[in-house]
Amino acid sequence: MERVVPVTVKDPRRTREAVYRIADPFVRFWFRFAVPHRSALEQGRAREVWEQGILPALAEYMGRVLEEVARQHVWELARAGRLGFQPDAVGSWWDGREELDVVAVRHATREAYVAECTWRGGTLHVRELDELLRKAAYFHTRSGYKVRTAALYSRGGFSPALRREAGRRGVLLYSGAGPVPGAVGKALLTRNANKCTLHLERAPPTTPPPRTGAREEGEPTCAAGPWE
Repeated sequence: MERVVPVTVKDPRRTREAVYRIADPFVRFWFRFAVPHRSALEQGRAREVWEQGILPALAEYMGRVLEEVARQHVWELARAGRLGFQPDAVGSWWDGREELDVVAVRHATREAYVAECTWRGGTLHVRELDELLRKAAYFHTRSGYKVRTAALYSRGGFSPALRREAGRRGVLLYSGAGPVPGAVGKALLTRNANKCTLHLERAPPTTPPPRTGAREEGEPTCAAGPWE
């Protein structure tokens, strides 16, 4: 078991906002899917359990796994100096009304990186981008942390309209479906015997316009941009 608190809590020992979760993904899978269907499995009805008990809920379960992999990826970005700041903590955030899957924070400067993760098949659309930015703005209002960067992680990729809008608004996109033209790069999720690993490839960036000193109207920014 692990004790989890909102990432903005500076002293986890003194908060009542903690929740307890099963830390090991294999143990979590066992209790989520095997234990409720143990009798059927013992009778050899594995296909029935898979089709009726596991498959309909698998995307929701794997969403949690993707969130954990995304948090590992954020630490990798920070170690490579590509996050824009060095976080004190990477986790999730909630307040009883809203929740963000991935949040990295630096307490001294009150900076944050926020992201949402989606495992389900199919591409994400602009409405998911709008929802992310709405949550980012809400997070800023409630916590006082400036959102330097927002990102979406998706197994199924992104619609062309979302890619265009994300580029315009400075939102990073990571996908298991291949390159994301004009965005940060692509992320391929693979399984090995021990863990789920995120492999990142940088995609060729679009050529930026010449700088004129002041930021052009509508130019995307990752520093407090449209999320406050």
